[in-house]
Amino acid sequence: MWTATSSIEFSVEELEKVYLERNWDCNRQINLRVADQFWYWNVRFYRVLQEEEYQIRVSPSGQIAGYTHKLPEAKAGATLHKPTLNPCGRFFHEEIGQGSKRMELSAGRSQLQKKPNRMDWDFTWEKHG
Repeated sequence: MWTATSSIEFSVEELEKVYLERNWDCNRQINLRVADQFWYWNVRFYRVLQEEEYQIRVSPSGQIAGYTHKLPEAKAGATLHKPTLNPCGRFFHEEIGQGSKRMELSAGRSQLQKKPNRMDWDFTWEKHG
């Protein structure tokens, strides 16, 4: 069992917030929907003195807006090639309830990171509309 310590902080994307504040009167309806993207709860699960941790970013409305699983640099793992990532990412998105029908894997924003005993990928989903 993975017993962990957790921490939760409420945070904001500062530059985006300032832009929104300066342009608040432009279109209040749009700003209210967009504001949910900039403020968030950062929920962190970790073990003291260990590198591995999980971070989940949750919007004020309760939607999962991001997920990170940080591993120690030298930890062994799989080497996935780019064609296998889309089904893995789509499965993850469906499992966390975001619904991949509204989201698309961003073309050109996937990044490969070579680690000592594995290959890590970062990829970004985009919501349209």
